[in-house]
Amino acid sequence: MSDSNIFDRADALMRRNRPFVADPADEQAAAAEDVQMPELNDVVDPNAPGTPAKPVDAIADAIEYHLRAELEARFKPVPEAIETHIRSWLSEALPQIVRAELDVVGDRIAQQALAELRNELMPLLHDLIEHPRPSAPVAPQDEPPAL
Repeated sequence: MSDSNIFDRADALMRRNRPFVADPADEQAAAAEDVQMPELNDVVDPNAPGTPAKPVDAIADAIEYHLRAELEARFKPVPEAIETHIRSWLSEALPQIVRAELDVVGDRIAQQALAELRNELMPLLHDLIEHPRPSAPVAPQDEPPAL
């Protein structure tokens, strides 16, 4: 699409939406009075060395510097305070948490052991009591075992 076609379409759009746009006769008179505008053809890289810093960049750098200084001053004692609280928590709260969890685990182990005892050993013991098996005779020992 050519540039003139784009400009023609933009002009048509402006005329359609703005009733006060000058008519073509006024545009031709204004074009005759136009002063020659210089064309800028050089491409400037904003990141190139030697390019002057934008005022916005200077302001942003100043804000960052002051903000960083204020935050460092405000939060400088925080790491020491955090360390103190962590040490205190580790020595006071953590042992209580570990004891409570170990109590829960111990109770769970006891319940599981009791359940397995009831399910596996009780029928075996009941069977042995109801139907005793002859046991092998124990040979008398001459000497008591050494301790």
